[in-house]
Amino acid sequence: MKVIYHPEFLSATSPVFPLDYHQFVRGCHLGVFASYYEPWGYTPAECAIMGVPSITSNLTGFANFISRRIPDPDKVGLYIVDRRFKGFEECKHQMAHIMFRFCQLNRRDRITLRNTVERVSAILDWKQLGKYYVKARNLALQKVFDVITDTAEFEDEEILE
Repeated sequence: MKVIYHPEFLSATSPVFPLDYHQFVRGCHLGVFASYYEPWGYTPAECAIMGVPSITSNLTGFANFISRRIPDPDKVGLYIVDRRFKGFEECKHQMAHIMFRFCQLNRRDRITLRNTVERVSAILDWKQLGKYYVKARNLALQKVFDVITDTAEFEDEEILE
């Protein structure tokens, strides 16, 4: 197992990792993002879209979104560590157990899992999520400025594609 921590943006012109972000992510076997808090959590979503299984915590919006829509996220390669109701030691052991089980998968099973997580990532498509962004934007504008916005431009199918 190799752990890579790289605290700057990835770019094909970087002398350290001459890869673009999507190339870097696709080259990984598993993303680990066990944040203590993350309003949404784009990185596990980006992993899913690129067919990379990931670990996140149930203190992220992403994990809450996934757990409401997928009955058993572990089976599709979206592992959720319970940081809300468990202490640090339990979380650490849960994460280690997930990573250990993942490392026990053979090549064929990892490929199958990549395909599965990429398939379920369709729920993260802008066609699905765009309507929630528009609704949140309109609610914020209404609450802050007491205006009701015309959303016809955002409801157009072409914009959400």
